[in-house]
Amino acid sequence: MPMKLTHVELRNWRNFAHIEFDLNTRLFIVGPNASGKSNLLDALRFISDVANAGLNEASTKKRDSFRSIVHGNAEECTLAFKFDNSALQGYELSLEQGYEPVIYDGEEVGEELADNPYIKAEDIFTADGNVHLPSQVTHIWGRKVVFAHETALQSATLSNSFKGIRDYFTGIHYIHPNPKKMLERGRYDEHATGFTQRVASRPDAVLEPAIARIRPILASIVPEIPRLSYVRIGANDDIIFYSDDPQKPGVFTHMRFSEGTLRILGILFELATLPKDTSLVLIEEPELFMQPSVVRSLPDFFAAVAADRNVQMIITTHSPDLIDNELIRPDQVLMLEPTDTGTKGTLLSESQDPRVRSFVETGFPLSDAVDSVNRRQIPLGIWDHR
Repeated sequence: MPMKLTHVELRNWRNFAHIEFDLNTRLFIVGPNASGKSNLLDALRFISDVANAGLNEASTKKRDSFRSIVHGNAEECTLAFKFDNSALQGYELSLEQGYEPVIYDGEEVGEELADNPYIKAEDIFTADGNVHLPSQVTHIWGRKVVFAHETALQSATLSNSFKGIRDYFTGIHYIHPNPKKMLERGRYDEHATGFTQRVASRPDAVLEPAIARIRPILASIVPEIPRLSYVRIGANDDIIFYSDDPQKPGVFTHMRFSEGTLRILGILFELATLPKDTSLVLIEEPELFMQPSVVRSLPDFFAAVAADRNVQMIITTHSPDLIDNELIRPDQVLMLEPTDTGTKGTLLSESQDPRVRSFVETGFPLSDAVDSVNRRQIPLGIWDHR
């Protein structure tokens, strides 16, 4: 059986001084604007980037610098993960601010913050105890480490006995398509830029069953697109999605799809073509551009996908229609709450807040429990008509 992530702990990560939570098959992250929902997902994307491309790429190429990912003025951060595997029980990576020298006329005259961190500690926890993984330092100036060194997680020489942890992290898949970017040509990225080009790179043997799976779902959400199809164009390096309705003249192409329809198509396509080695799917605000009746059905749909592909899912949302689904339990909703010392997070099932407990214990909608703590609204009477 594939490994499953059961616990996440972050220290000094972005707006979180400290947060930890359990995870089962699905987790829904809720909280007000700017509470850190995307930042929380980014911790998992970061460790995936480290495993896939290395610490330098994760720290400075896909993010501005180490300073951009640590909390406040902290000089270090830690990401820790536990798994349900009896042999490989956990992984922890601690990073610390690096420094580099200021050179003038060939002499070192001072030091400044480096964009890259260095590895303070890297550990794998097994049934036989803690295994401390040695770091490979690339540059040292005096007593200061300058550049990020290779983590054991990304190293080609990582012991086969630890490979399951790297496989889990490299199998993390992020979905957050931007409808406007989907229509642009270019290298595929986290916003789904170059979406149709990426689709065109797949062989028909992959595309045809994927479209067949998407077609009835999209038709039920958007009746104006009853028969989604595609045609390759150019040198087979791009495609056009279209729907021909026998009841209406002409062909309806994706260039005329609404932003909501494009985003739904992007999410459905990513889920229909998940790589076989996918371990965890991260989805940002799937309710965007969707009508409430569709949003209410999303948890059932995500549950079916998770069961079919044997993957875990973490989903951020602002929608009460989504988290009030009867399939969602209090232990599957992580509520973020901004404080003066950083955002804190609590599973609704573990909250000690009497307001939350009263709603959860009496069976009220979970969104009411969240609103009891994080309710925000525009006050009446402040718009000055002058």
